[in-house]
Amino acid sequence: MLRSRLRFGLVYCGAMLIFALAVLEIGSRFLPLHTYQNPFYLKNSAGYSDLHQLLKDKEEFGLTYFEYFIFSSTPGHTSTINIEDSYGAPRVTPDSVPSAQAGVRIWTFGGSTMANFETADKDTIANTIAKVLNAANLKAHVVNYGVSSFQSSLELVKFASLAARTGKQQRPDMALFYDGFNDAYYAYYFGAGNLQGDISTKLAKLVEGRFGIHGPLRRWAKSSRFAQVVYQSQLLGGNAPTVSDQAGDSSANLTKAVDIYLANVDMQQAMCGALGARCLFVLQPLISSKAGLQAGDLQLLELLDPRMVAFVRAFYDEVRKRTKGRDDFVDGSGILDNNGRDDFYDLGHTSALTSPHIGEWLGKRVLASLGASDSSAGSPAAPVSAPAGQ
Repeated sequence: MLRSRLRFGLVYCGAMLIFALAVLEIGSRFLPLHTYQNPFYLKNSAGYSDLHQLLKDKEEFGLTYFEYFIFSSTPGHTSTINIEDSYGAPRVTPDSVPSAQAGVRIWTFGGSTMANFETADKDTIANTIAKVLNAANLKAHVVNYGVSSFQSSLELVKFASLAARTGKQQRPDMALFYDGFNDAYYAYYFGAGNLQGDISTKLAKLVEGRFGIHGPLRRWAKSSRFAQVVYQSQLLGGNAPTVSDQAGDSSANLTKAVDIYLANVDMQQAMCGALGARCLFVLQPLISSKAGLQAGDLQLLELLDPRMVAFVRAFYDEVRKRTKGRDDFVDGSGILDNNGRDDFYDLGHTSALTSPHIGEWLGKRVLASLGASDSSAGSPAAPVSAPAGQ
């Protein structure tokens, strides 16, 4: 009798396990995939008029393979987000003057904070720069080459490839590099100069042929939903990604991270010289550098890994020290200081409402670097220097 009940229990448990796995498998294959939305982002962006449509449109875009620089955003068109179907797949800046009529051409580079999927085309950092320049009668054409997950090493490769593949009439008069977040964050978690860990591992498996119908890539494909749940639990639970053996907050890793970033800056500057263009390097604002944090910002900061935050602050301090006096370098880490608003929903991404503030500040620095005046303000643009409080 006991043996019969035990057999029944094992069969029942096995059947329930198979049923549960079948439900998950069917759900992952046939139910629509909805992107997880960070609760801090939703709260901070609540007053944005295009928010509902923007969240819907974001699900239309992914990543597309590009030789040399690995990937860029998938080309496509919606009411709030538009990605051009051209080499480099730039995001549309609707307030730019058409390229053929432009008096000045600017290429902007950066990671997801420059790609700026947190807001609509018209309010991105890059498009706001175009607005500021055109208000000063510069007839500017701004091209937004920001790509999610990019750091300065990938931007260097993309810049070189784009410069080689475009005609002289399309090349920029200025290249703006908006960095700090990924160079410091990735250095802490994955080691100085390294790419995001999951991207590096996938590429290694592809190149080395370590995949198959039941291999790691197949498992990655099936686990996209689970990954979103894990991300949410990490954020709300205050847990961080696992630090690799080559990473962490050691002084050697910090020094190497800054060395690599500044080496990329020097190589980008050399390329600008070869193109007859100006380079402008911007240390972007992060929650770890903002003065006058509001209640939501403070709540979020409590959830972040304190060792990572300290490492990022040390990275910024060292970069500031080693770029002091350079006229091609702008410390924008304090752009959002004391603005009386919750801006961030993680270390460096901001709400749908914040980007125009950053873009206006940067637009004036671009004007100053180009030697132009801000006619909309009725006075010369502010000099390229750290903002108040830095």
